[in-house]
Amino acid sequence: PDLIHKLCTTIDPSMLLAGDVPVRKIMQEEGTFVVTYPRGYHSGFNTGFNVAEAVNIGYDEWFSYGRKCARMYRITGRPSVFCHDKLLLDYVNKKKGRVSNSVLEELRFLVSYQRRWDYDFGMQKITLNAQRLFEYDDERHQCLICQNHCFLAYTSCSCIPGGKFCMEHTVGQCTCPLQRKTLHHSTVYYKLCRDFGIKFKI
Repeated sequence: PDLIHKLCTTIDPSMLLAGDVPVRKIMQEEGTFVVTYPRGYHSGFNTGFNVAEAVNIGYDEWFSYGRKCARMYRITGRPSVFCHDKLLLDYVNKKKGRVSNSVLEELRFLVSYQRRWDYDFGMQKITLNAQRLFEYDDERHQCLICQNHCFLAYTSCSCIPGGKFCMEHTVGQCTCPLQRKTLHHSTVYYKLCRDFGIKFKI
């Protein structure tokens, strides 16, 4: 399922056209730029000696694409190069909160997504570790199942020492009932809830 994630994967344009996928070609010449938009498959080759540079750029409106990409990575079990949620919050902090409506909407989505899980888990009597918030770390806070970054919260179970799980893989990680699992919130999540005027509890 992750074939499209491999850098060595090349698809014959005729196959794409046969599947009604739009295909465009371009000849890049000296002094010109080519912009590849989100969710666009691209490949190329040199017709001679070449010196080129690739730069990653993005607009505010592209955060929604990043969220969808992170979700696709979660489904296929591919680790993300970086934490999309952390990038979003770092961007907001760098802008000192003066961001576009599209970025603010992504921030609201980030908080409301976790709040929905808090509510669902609270209704099922999961234990909340309210005494100790965790400081997020790229290396230490990844879901054991899908490798997704657990930026705002993760769950754990005593039957899997050291195991951390994202919200979507809390159920099914083991045969233990939810009442025996623990929900851990990050310091970042606490601050976001405070900024949005949300009472920090489930």
